[in-house]
Amino acid sequence: MPRTKSIHSLLSKLHRAFPQPSHDQQQHSGLIEQHYHSGSTAYNPHLSSHLSSTAQTEQPTRSTGIITTVDGKQYKVTVSFDAQSISSCSIVPIPSFDEMVKSYRSKPQCLTLNDIDRLFAVHIISDNGGMPMEEECPICLADFVPGDSVYVLPCSHFYHKPCIVPWVLHRNGNCPLCKAHFRPESQHQ
Repeated sequence: MPRTKSIHSLLSKLHRAFPQPSHDQQQHSGLIEQHYHSGSTAYNPHLSSHLSSTAQTEQPTRSTGIITTVDGKQYKVTVSFDAQSISSCSIVPIPSFDEMVKSYRSKPQCLTLNDIDRLFAVHIISDNGGMPMEEECPICLADFVPGDSVYVLPCSHFYHKPCIVPWVLHRNGNCPLCKAHFRPESQHQ
């Protein structure tokens, strides 16, 4: 029941932003309220088809957005409308600062070039048989040749140095073949 009151409060703020609602606006309001009263944020085909048919017949459409607080949580409400009716309405929660910090901290940190140099062994392929087990780099598919500088990952896969560095930097430090994840010791804590 508190959620229903919150949505009513939000919708009444929305209605105050639009003077003299037309018959179409009242219909849209009922559909929007009905959609949110159920507690569902799922797709509502009745609302969607009604708003789509209205939006196609009336031009031009403008949009406006407001930020409002309901039960201590902020929401961005965006409304698209024309002279006769509301064509769409979206209500999107805005994460709090604490939620954003928590989300950022939970993501794995990317490796740096220093981390890569510390974690991966550099191997220079020589003429006298110092070849990796693989015959070609799994990223560029070029054969390993004497003089190539390759990285040997902790999982024992070999890659050309210029091929693997961008991969590891942009993929949060995983091996393209076996998906083994590599993090510096300081990040294991």
